[in-house]
Amino acid sequence: MKLWVIQFARFGLVGLINTSVSLIAIYSIIYFFKSGPIFANLIGYSIGLVISFYLNKFWTFADDTSKAKVLPKYLVVAAFSYLSNLAMVYVGVYFFSIGPYLVQIFGISISTIVKFIGCKFYVFNQTHKS
Repeated sequence: MKLWVIQFARFGLVGLINTSVSLIAIYSIIYFFKSGPIFANLIGYSIGLVISFYLNKFWTFADDTSKAKVLPKYLVVAAFSYLSNLAMVYVGVYFFSIGPYLVQIFGISISTIVKFIGCKFYVFNQTHKS
């Protein structure tokens, strides 16, 4: 149980780092390059995804499997996590009339849990490597 707590704390810290870097990139691209928010978000999210992958692989889960083997799995988990966030936000806003700012907390929470479980048991699960 102790390992779970450490990994989840590290996972959370990685999330804060990757979110901070992503936001800095997004805001910088909008401000300095006069880019639209969609393009800036795509670039910023991509940068955050790369940071998140490396920090989670090497620090959070201490995985020594080749990057080529786990990266596709990581991208699937990240996409599923993002879709779970969108679903939670959509359902919260349109079915339960939760405010768009408050519902983000629920979306981020479910996304974080989904991504952590996916990373722990599917992407970086060293006990079941083939």
